[in-house]
Amino acid sequence: TVVNPRRLPLNSIVRCQTKMLTICTNDQEAEIRGTADDLHNVRMAIISLLSTNETSASVIATPCDPTPYLRTLSELIIQRAAGPTLVSVAKTAILVTGSDDSLDRFSSWFNIPDLRLFFVAI
Repeated sequence: TVVNPRRLPLNSIVRCQTKMLTICTNDQEAEIRGTADDLHNVRMAIISLLSTNETSASVIATPCDPTPYLRTLSELIIQRAAGPTLVSVAKTAILVTGSDDSLDRFSSWFNIPDLRLFFVAI
């Protein structure tokens, strides 16, 4: 099964290390790329966060050539907050905030069935 890229405009602690996860962005969109294992680890970091009393989780990304995007980001930060999922860039990270239910739905984007290379554009 192939993940369909999803592109959404950007809205203005537990750490997980991955092997190949990269995050690239420009002013309009961001792309999170990695192996199925890496993306599964993102999903598990979100699910783990939701099963604790912690308020945030962080997934470290690997530096890369951002082309065709403008820059690479060093981590994905997931934070519990009221309301729908909001995605923004905060310094050198992509920040995803939302209610537990919203973050649980967001985690489904990272439900990858095998070990091929995939990307999720947000």
